[in-house]
Amino acid sequence: MSVPKRRIVFSARARADLRSIALYGRANWGRQRSDEYRAEIDALLASLTEFPDLGHRTPLLAGEGRMIGVGSHVVYYRGDGNRISIVRILHERVHAGGQLE
Repeated sequence: MSVPKRRIVFSARARADLRSIALYGRANWGRQRSDEYRAEIDALLASLTEFPDLGHRTPLLAGEGRMIGVGSHVVYYRGDGNRISIVRILHERVHAGGQLE
């Protein structure tokens, strides 16, 4: 018996992060590479719906907070029952302390 997939829910800040990633990518790499990078992020997010424990636990997020890298970014998220809550998607060089919640 398979476990039903969880749905992805983005915080307002995570949605803004995705927009910023797309704008930066298009300006610096071109539309095609930017779209390919977004597809990498989307593939990781799809994996989290089936395997929410893929990421490492992080003390930066309260409760069951986790983080996982994709490309040059780190996705901070929580698995909350039937959903995956994406808190932030930050560049790996950004110090996440104070940027979450």
